[in-house]
Amino acid sequence: MVGQQPVATQPLIFELLLFLASHPNRVLSKDELLQAVWGTTFVSESVVARAVMKARRLISDDASTEGLITTIRGVGYRFDAEVTVMEDEVAAPREADAPSTAATAESVPAELPSVSSIKPALAVLPFFNEAGDPQLSWAERGLAGLVHHQLETKGRISVASINATGDWHGIATWGAEALAQACQQLGTERALLCQFARTPAGDFRLETLLGSKESDLEQRVFQGTDLVALASAVVSYVDALAAPSRDPVPVFWEEQLARAFDCELRGELGAALPLLESCMEQLQVTPRMRLVHARLLREQTADMERAQQTAAEALRGAQAEQQTDLQVDIYAELCRIGVNSGDLVAAQRCCEQGMELVFSGEASAAVLANILIARADMERFQGKAELAAKTAARAVEAARSVGDVYREQLAACLHGHVLMSVPRLPKAIELLRAVVRETRLRGLTRVELQAYQSLGTALGMVRQFAGAVEATRRAALLSNTLGFKGKFIGSRIQETFVLVDAGRLAEAEANVRECQSLMGAEAPIYLSSALARAEAHLKWRQGHHDAAIEQMEAMLALARKWGWYTRWLCASLLCGWYLCLGRLAEAEAAFLVLADDANAARRARCEAALLLHQGRLDEARACLRSAWTTEPSDGAAGQDLAIDLGWMLLEQGNLKELELLMKSVARMSEEHAPTALLQTVYAWRLAHPSEPPESLARSWQALLDQLPALQRNAVAWASPLGLQALLCGPVDPSRQLLTQACD
Repeated sequence: MVGQQPVATQPLIFELLLFLASHPNRVLSKDELLQAVWGTTFVSESVVARAVMKARRLISDDASTEGLITTIRGVGYRFDAEVTVMEDEVAAPREADAPSTAATAESVPAELPSVSSIKPALAVLPFFNEAGDPQLSWAERGLAGLVHHQLETKGRISVASINATGDWHGIATWGAEALAQACQQLGTERALLCQFARTPAGDFRLETLLGSKESDLEQRVFQGTDLVALASAVVSYVDALAAPSRDPVPVFWEEQLARAFDCELRGELGAALPLLESCMEQLQVTPRMRLVHARLLREQTADMERAQQTAAEALRGAQAEQQTDLQVDIYAELCRIGVNSGDLVAAQRCCEQGMELVFSGEASAAVLANILIARADMERFQGKAELAAKTAARAVEAARSVGDVYREQLAACLHGHVLMSVPRLPKAIELLRAVVRETRLRGLTRVELQAYQSLGTALGMVRQFAGAVEATRRAALLSNTLGFKGKFIGSRIQETFVLVDAGRLAEAEANVRECQSLMGAEAPIYLSSALARAEAHLKWRQGHHDAAIEQMEAMLALARKWGWYTRWLCASLLCGWYLCLGRLAEAEAAFLVLADDANAARRARCEAALLLHQGRLDEARACLRSAWTTEPSDGAAGQDLAIDLGWMLLEQGNLKELELLMKSVARMSEEHAPTALLQTVYAWRLAHPSEPPESLARSWQALLDQLPALQRNAVAWASPLGLQALLCGPVDPSRQLLTQACD
């Protein structure tokens, strides 16, 4: 109340005024205000200054109130007023005034909470298809997406993310129990469940259940000839407090829009994009539709310029309609577009603008997790792994604080993925396995799918190839079940990388052929580039060196153009490949790309390989030793570095230092050929310090037979005399690192 008149304010400004009034005549630091009102010190102090300015405007309608909030320069703020605490006098509602909860066909639901609620008010679950018509399968998720979109557009009810509810397609029961389970697992106050069937006359009968338990259940039946019109009637029913639009409903195009939403939720981006664009030519285009359009353009095509323009149009529309939560979601999409197009400066600017809307109180905390997830992805592409891990962890907290279970698990999955680059692989694997368990329990199948993909990557990095293949195949199975063609192909490509590293080349080649036939000519750029890198790996291991190098060079050029972190992966591989073929100048050029690589172990291995080929053996050994003592060895590059250093110490005869290093190597996976080879030779050396017995020579030859590339690249080792030299003392130094020689 200001001057005995009620004044409307944003929730965050209200909380700020309440905290100031609760501590009158006391200097409060900015950090104290951030922790008490915002619940974090993650944002800049300028956010506090803007919020205080808004609070002053709210209460300073005349000169007498201008001094209520005093700025204490360099410290914080003080509330200079006499504060009186009054008892709260809120009368209990009379029993006669209490609304009836009887479920009748004509009943109107009680008012749902507004958009500013902490928890989402409503979860729109996929429709049950009881019509017995497989051609209506699109309506199961498509109509749910249409209802979600229309309710969100009206803006009177906060609706849970359609990404979270889309995974409830497999609900096996109908009734209050399903609603209660959905509310509990999705963190919403109510859920909407619908089923449709054909009547004997051929019409549609659409039945709805709205509520969270048996006692507050609202039920209604709609009947008509057009299923999409019935879905629109459900929207009017749920949004009963709003005046329904009297404009004629373009039913056909509303149905096409529902089909577009269905395709997007299924992951069929190639079908969703043209369908949505057709709808946008016929229907009134909302900012949310433009946001979906921009996301499809980014994921399905390489036209980042058009995606950016579409998202910018969506942002202008959301700003004109003062949809601040939607603005934050659009800023998150603009950030992702910037990352994919290599414009990390623009991506960072969009992140800051989106976060400012949240922390200034203009947007709700419900969208904070989304912008933080986008920021963590951006920091990952910038090579700022430590910072990205912290941001992803903050996104988990933000989603949990507003009950957004879907984004909480999505952020946790991203956190686990980012931890691989720190690298903290044991923690990453533990976290990703926890996400798999939690998402399976909650029915969040799409996040479970993503967690399996990340888990496959992590297990592949620690060379647990069997577990990695199993995880990627589970991801492919879930993708296929959900109808996500792009995710299915991505999982198969990921499996191909693991198979190549494991030496299972026939299976890898079959995977490549399958992915090529599934993708076609219009494949999304992120899929086609990943497949090209996997195919180049395969070609190299098969001995097709020129073709492999040509393909990887093209991928390096693409990654450098778009600013992708994969440029470091491509450059490090090319550096080793060039050296295997004696192309020293090209290897040196590839090494220059690694100048800003945050992975010091990968950079050190390439530098050591170059020094070896220049005959600078001591410098190469010192380079590896320096990186080994300062960098973690959890990741693939760190493990390779340990193997390379161990082999060089074995060549030198430095058994004392080798013994210390082998304690770390002993924890590594024996599924990795270079690791197994070094462990075997070291064990033999301890057991047989002199002349090797004949049985040992046969075992040595059997090992070499499994590694034909090693025989080509290190001829001196591939003989009984080579084994004897390894066991008895120092050997002639090799010009090839062990892991490269085995490839």
